[in-house]
Amino acid sequence: MYVHKVKPYFDTIRYEVDKLELLVDDTYWTLPKYRELLFTK
Repeated sequence: MYVHKVKPYFDTIRYEVDKLELLVDDTYWTLPKYRELLFTK
């Protein structure tokens, strides 16, 4: 059920969140940003 009802929205959600990461200042964005996750050792 999850694959059919929820997963189709992932691309849209990801796109919007990626845009938000660029707009929101780091002091207000408490979660790690995607680029930080990629390049953290």
